[in-house]
Amino acid sequence: MRLYTVLDAIINRIKIATQNELTRGTESTPRVIAPSTFKGAIDSILNSIGLGNISSLNNNQFVVGAMRMAWGRVSLSTIAANSYVDVSVTFPTSFAEAPHVMVCQVSTSVASAYAAIEVVVESVTASGATFRFFNNSGTSRIPIANWTAMGAA
Repeated sequence: MRLYTVLDAIINRIKIATQNELTRGTESTPRVIAPSTFKGAIDSILNSIGLGNISSLNNNQFVVGAMRMAWGRVSLSTIAANSYVDVSVTFPTSFAEAPHVMVCQVSTSVASAYAAIEVVVESVTASGATFRFFNNSGTSRIPIANWTAMGAA
């Protein structure tokens, strides 16, 4: 089974399991899912598609079998107009080899100039990654990005 097929199956089952848990609450008193309940639901999903249990779930990472997934957020103080800044992150635990890394800008601003911000993965090692933020607008900006890394534990 390809990694992306497995991840797609996991995501779809997580959506269903989460929705089932959340509908047990009410609009005025929403249900909060305890970490142990969440881990149990994910273990059930992973077992149903033959991947086994989550062996570790902490510090913005989890391990399933031989696969590790880690995630985080990068915030910058500012990027000058029409320039770029490189930002390095260190993974919570090193991977066996350089993992696949994705990064995506996050913004709560309605300013259209934030569309001129780009972020790309510049380099990746087993222990961390460097992201390059481009500010293609005429004004300084304060960007935020979420990242996810997946690879051999």
